[in-house]
Parts: sequence; C-alpha cells; structure tokens
Amino acid sequence: PFATDILKQDINQVGTSILNYYNISYIVLHTNYMDDREINLTETFIQETLKTERKAYEKDSLIVYHVKKEPVEPFMILKDGWNQLEEMNGNPTRWMSNNATIIIHSDSTRNAALKFDVCSFYRPRTLEIYNGKTLKNRQIITTNITSNYIPISLEKGENLIFLHVPEGSERPCDLPELISIDSRELSIAIQGVQLIFY
Repeated sequence: PFATDILKQDINQVGTSILNYYNISYIVLHTNYMDDREINLTETFIQETLKTERKAYEKDSLIVYHVKKEPVEPFMILKDGWNQLEEMNGNPTRWMSNNATIIIHSDSTRNAALKFDVCSFYRPRTLEIYNGKTLKNRQIITTNITSNYIPISLEKGENLIFLHVPEGSERPCDLPELISIDSRELSIAIQGVQLIFY
C-alpha cells in the first residue's frame, strides 16, 4: 500500500532518524478527517516502521504518536528538480529536469558511493554529479539504462549531491516525431539510488 520510491533505503531503519533529524516529536492523526481504512492503514504503517508510543485522545478525535529520540542513522532525501514517481521496466523511476538534488545525512565523516541506474530522454546527454561544490563524475548517458557507481566523500551532517545536465532538458510535446502531449521537462531518468559505505 505504500509507494516505493527511487531511494533504496529501509524505511524501518531510517524513518525514525528522518523524523528526529527534522525535530519532529509527534505524529498527530485527526480521526474526524479520516475513514476507518485510512486510520488503520496509517496506524499500521507508523507502528511497523517507526519507533513511537501511541496515545489516544478520543474526545478530541486525535491519535498522537510520540517519536522516540535515538541516534540519527544515515539516510537520503530527494530535494529539488525531480518529476513525479513513475514506473519504467517495472522499476520505480523519476525523471529529472536539468538539475536535481539529493540530500544525504551522515552520522560521521566517511567515504561512500552512490549506485543507481540511469538513462537519457530521447538523445544522449552529459550527467555531472557534484558532491557539494566538487565535481565527482561527468559522463555521457545514453537512452539505454546503465548502472553507475560514483564514489563520494561524506561529512558528518547534511551533504548535498547535485546532479546537472549541461545540455538541459526537453519536453516530449516539443518533439513532433514523438506525437506526445507530455509537457514535463525531461533529461535523465534515475532508478534504484543506493548509498553504499566502505
């Protein structure tokens, strides 16, 4: 029932860390605005994936979960520049425009790598990957899906991974031969982003 995204990380391991990192101490369900199925689905998700303590305030139609404090584990978050989640060849996929950002939170300074699958829209394009302001990789991405493994250096705390396509993006509706009404700005499709520590 819960959508898988392009980030390959276990929500059971990182969910509470993400909430702790953003100083979210409580999850409040307003049961007047949810039907029984939505309440059950949401409660099941919270109980199975987050370290919380449940309290019900029936007269106020509230269910409150207190998020337990714990050390923050490494996690990734998609930031700007991503299109909606879709499926390509059976895999969760997101197209980026000409720029996209991933935030990686690290609990320590360490070396790691980003592993992901990628393909270009309509024609080959250059993909540049920056670790902060440092260019870590530049390569030509074809219209065929290929796997990539990019070494990165992480500092303790928040790390910005910036993806840039110098040639920019194109809209399928602007290419007459595609006969498309799709007006999204597309450059590179990305799947299965995995953070590997070594």
